[in-house]
Amino acid sequence: MKITRKQIRKLILESMIRPTPFDHKVDDLIDTGEIENIRSADELQSSITGDDIPYSEQMYHYEKPFMQNPDFINYLKEMMEGFLYLNKDVFIGAIQDSNSFDELIEDYFHAPDFLEMVITYSDFYGHDFAGGAKHSFGSPGRSGRIEPVIKDIFREVMLPHWSDWRGHFGLPL
Repeated sequence: MKITRKQIRKLILESMIRPTPFDHKVDDLIDTGEIENIRSADELQSSITGDDIPYSEQMYHYEKPFMQNPDFINYLKEMMEGFLYLNKDVFIGAIQDSNSFDELIEDYFHAPDFLEMVITYSDFYGHDFAGGAKHSFGSPGRSGRIEPVIKDIFREVMLPHWSDWRGHFGLPL
């Protein structure tokens, strides 16, 4: 019996067991994104379950493979191109005003705005990744941990635009 790659991926995804809190309020505390609430949630969960690994850490490791899915990364890149187009006036001005590429990324790319757009667009059009995007990006506690990954993907998408526009304006790279 042969198994296709698609079937293998499905089996792997199905085999991942989502950590579950003893009470949904633990998730609510983590979703606030506030450090004190996350610590409280972890302490509360571990006091009842006896787990050595904090619950928020378990959730992060559960969600991280979703962010490593090549299809999802390509989807995010397409969304970033759309985000750049929608905000082109801001980014063209930013390219002219920024002294470095890193400064541009840090000062002008706001991951929460982008993630909100991804959730809204994915939900509205019923994209395959809508549920995962909403879950992973829908709360400050979860989206804050993956923000560096989002910024790295944005760097990759933005670099050709940076080079083209800097060259167009005669500015050094």
